[in-house]
Amino acid sequence: MRRRFTSALLGISMALSMAAVGSLAPKTASAEEPSFLAGRGMADMTGEPGENGMMGYGDSRQKSAGIHSRQFARAYVVVDPKTNKRVVFLSGDMLSGTNLERELLLKKLREKYGDKYNDGNVLIAATHTHATPGGTTDYSLYNITTMGVHKQSLDATVDGFAKAIDRAEADLAPSQVSFGSDKVEDAGVNRSMDAFMNNPKELRDKLPGDRDSRSDTMAISRDGKVTGFVNWMATHATTLPTENKLISSDNKGYAEYLDEVKEAGVDYTKLDSPSMVAAYVYSNGGDQTPNLGLKPATGPSSDPFKSVEIMGKRIHDGAERSLQKLAVDDNTTVDYRMMWVDMQNQKVAPEFSTTGKEEKTCRVIVGAPFGSGSEEDGGGGVTFLGEGLDKNELMDSLTKTTYDATPGLKDCQGPKKVLFESGMVDSVQGVLPVQVLRIGDHYILGMPGEVTSASGVLMREAFAKSAGTTVDKVMVSSAANAYGHYFTTPWEYDRQNYEGGATIYGRYTVPALNQALAAVGKSFKEGGAEVVGTAPKIRPFIYSAYGKVLHDTPGTHKYGDVLIPVRGNYRKGDVVKAVFQGSHPNVNIRHEGTYLQVQKREGDKWVDVAKDSDFSTKFNWKRKGISASEVTMEWDTTEAEPGTYRMVYNGTSRAPGNHDTEFQGVTGSFQVE
Repeated sequence: MRRRFTSALLGISMALSMAAVGSLAPKTASAEEPSFLAGRGMADMTGEPGENGMMGYGDSRQKSAGIHSRQFARAYVVVDPKTNKRVVFLSGDMLSGTNLERELLLKKLREKYGDKYNDGNVLIAATHTHATPGGTTDYSLYNITTMGVHKQSLDATVDGFAKAIDRAEADLAPSQVSFGSDKVEDAGVNRSMDAFMNNPKELRDKLPGDRDSRSDTMAISRDGKVTGFVNWMATHATTLPTENKLISSDNKGYAEYLDEVKEAGVDYTKLDSPSMVAAYVYSNGGDQTPNLGLKPATGPSSDPFKSVEIMGKRIHDGAERSLQKLAVDDNTTVDYRMMWVDMQNQKVAPEFSTTGKEEKTCRVIVGAPFGSGSEEDGGGGVTFLGEGLDKNELMDSLTKTTYDATPGLKDCQGPKKVLFESGMVDSVQGVLPVQVLRIGDHYILGMPGEVTSASGVLMREAFAKSAGTTVDKVMVSSAANAYGHYFTTPWEYDRQNYEGGATIYGRYTVPALNQALAAVGKSFKEGGAEVVGTAPKIRPFIYSAYGKVLHDTPGTHKYGDVLIPVRGNYRKGDVVKAVFQGSHPNVNIRHEGTYLQVQKREGDKWVDVAKDSDFSTKFNWKRKGISASEVTMEWDTTEAEPGTYRMVYNGTSRAPGNHDTEFQGVTGSFQVE
């Protein structure tokens, strides 16, 4: 997550401080006797396409205004048939799991499934796309750009996960669960090299290329054919910059699209029983960017949307190679552990602290480099703040006052310069979930923040040593279940780049998490409690009024009227555009439907060839005047076959009193040659 603070956002922060494509391998597996029960499911979880602040860059100017690709929830239920113990791994095309989403989902699951699902066996992971509607957390720091919680987007997330689990439960069948691993060397670079180089050489040597290039895959197979998988890979989903205002699942979403739609023929409007469910999860990529030029929107192409496809294809190809190397564990163990850790009050034992003595975490301080934004991913941020130890002199006075007021605080948070003390106003989560799922001999670490490459190595080692396993059998899911900002090693922290400034619990954050992981590993080995501690209660929050639709007006036109028509003829590779008199998209988000259809003439029928979930289309919305809307639809014809086409716009208008009416707009036909 890259914060780009506008001056208005900084003002609020300071006020708080003062107040305190072609597959490389067939997706097959050896047809051994299935050993697990497993099920896969997915559902549309797209949030508000209009006027919701996006979550990720923290830029108050970045508000949703349409769709590049829809976002989906994916569920993988795995059951040990011998013990009937189960886990569910969830992945969402979103920035991060949040405590509010998780608690609301667990409530739904308890109501439907009783004690089948609980605090310990439900893990929510994410692709970490930054082109996603926000307002889905009860912690106020993240709702500044959304002006509160957005109920439509929150409900879309929770209901999407619930429906995906329902479908995975219905899909349960004898299955083989296997694991494979490969490397992806060309889908990211380290964006914080001076911090990375501050790590001990023995740690750096474990990461050739200055980043974690692991591409780990868990696959579900039936009758020798892979029908679903989860891939862990470390690059950020920040190919699209802050200027983008279209909802998108970014590079990892494109990898998912290649597997599900292009290769398996999944129709995203018919998801009751998809032939493939493929999730690409954010791993320990806190310091890894897909912007190879180390500036926003500097991927392989000058067009960020083309870079999404190029980087997504590279990520996808790494997963394909890992699917060639699938191996089956020799047992069907399914187990889980959850430990709730008060990250502001941890005593870290000498064996984990890295200093040889006991250290402590402390109350949350957000560092000045956090306010600077990111040179590589998030934009310029506030111009008088910067990344690095020699920056942010303007914060020296506040920093001295803060550290002088509390003995020991500087020992924990130094050399960080203070932007504000979020811990004083409880605007971020202090008690974090450290969760681990076991499937066979493999373990999935659910880490509630952004783990850097080197921190991921340390976490795998701490857990593996305690659990009695090896690091190659341990996967890291970052931004899982909650958002605790960044997790840098103590040595990276000392450089106070963006990631260090955003490591909010102090220098010993990762040692404290490693200590917790070691305790969880020991619990697996010795048969300890499945859940330790309790989740934070849902905090009071306000619903945002932004994006709510009281009524639409069509101006001097009718809804669906074509305002700017298509041309009669296009060459393959051209972009077709049409402008319609529209309605506000938040009236009906059309889950598992589409605002946009591209149709080809086949005999006497019009057949869909693209929808708003396809990466070849863009659905752009903008407000006109007080309550009118204009919709621009685009279709890239690069992959189109010659023929006759048309575009269809599906909308819902709202009259006063919440009276909604469906309408449709249709362009004239056009030729693609």
